Amino acid sequence: MSRSRGFTMAEILIAAAISALLFTGTFSIYRSGSESFLLGDWKINSQKSAQRFLAVLSTDLNQANNAISIASASSSVAATTPIYVKSTAFYQDGDAPKALNIQGPAWVPLLFFSVSRPNVLASEFTAARPGLWKGVSLWGKDGKLIYTKTGNTTKYSTIPGNIPSNILSYMPPGVSPTGAFRPSTEDYSKVLLEDVETVSFREKTRSNDGTTTERVIQITFSLRRARLGNATSVVESSDASILNDVDIEPF
Repeated sequence: MSRSRGFTMAEILIAAAISALLFTGTFSIYRSGSESFLLGDWKINSQKSAQRFLAVLSTDLNQANNAISIASASSSVAATTPIYVKSTAFYQDGDAPKALNIQGPAWVPLLFFSVSRPNVLASEFTAARPGLWKGVSLWGKDGKLIYTKTGNTTKYSTIPGNIPSNILSYMPPGVSPTGAFRPSTEDYSKVLLEDVETVSFREKTRSNDGTTTERVIQITFSLRRARLGNATSVVESSDASILNDVDIEPF
């Protein structure tokens, strides 16, 4: 009659060690696959978010203009309202590229410009119609971009931070509910893009039909996400046409 015997302590310890190694390896493979999936999903969503953001910003930049007054037979510039762009993020064709990191803890002002409807003066042919003004700004902080579009002059100059002192002509003089230029009722402010690492603005020219050229600001965002030692990045760019009579002022 045979006798059964149990496992020795050494055999149990060896089996436990092998099981632990197998479990650790399986968990590591699972975690690596899970992180790769999450980063891949982030990359797809971030590309879409950056493209939507750039489409909105480019559309508004296309409309950046000076404040105009129109009389019966002529028009004149009532006020010059340049496009102000952060100098440490701005360069021109032929210059060394620049890119500004916006992951710091304080708000960084990046871009300011105006979009105005002309002020039409009364004449024998037309009734008077006041102009309309709205300001657009872009700020960065902690890897986030906040985009503001408003006719509220106080909000535009102080939220999320004070406009830098060297930005002077960011709107026509005398914007008020009864002035020659009235504040737009459009009021939009929201954090639209996250995980932004750097922002860049490049001024260049673009050929339309081989005979004419137009001024362009190329806007580039670099986004980055890191998880548990792994990282992935997204770079998206968009071109915005600039009117010939609108100045670009680095600050």
